[in-house]
Amino acid sequence: MIVNCKYKNILKYISYFESASQQSYTWESTQKDADDVISIGYRVYEETFTKFISEVYDSGVLLSEYTGHLPEHISELEKEKISQLDLVKLRVVLTFFVRVERFQDGVWAQAITNQSFLHIFKRLSELTDR
Repeated sequence: MIVNCKYKNILKYISYFESASQQSYTWESTQKDADDVISIGYRVYEETFTKFISEVYDSGVLLSEYTGHLPEHISELEKEKISQLDLVKLRVVLTFFVRVERFQDGVWAQAITNQSFLHIFKRLSELTDR
């Protein structure tokens, strides 16, 4: 097993993701102000989740070169497939889920709801012998 302290701060979120649900985020509606300026609606994530994202970025776990290594149908990865990934592929998948939100709003919400983050971190814990 690989033991590395860079995973310690993010693995503590396993318990968070075990109970995380759609209550982990809300929807800020599209609004129009008095000057007819429209603000498009967006998701607002709870503080614990935004802290998690920040800690993932700070951990050094994300890969800068990951797009060429993405599994097919990555957004549809199931628990069984995640549980078979090696450490590099797992980091690729985590990097995808964390970084793609800025291009495709709602990926984080989907990863919370379908428990992708939970399965990724449980597998990461197994591989790093937490």
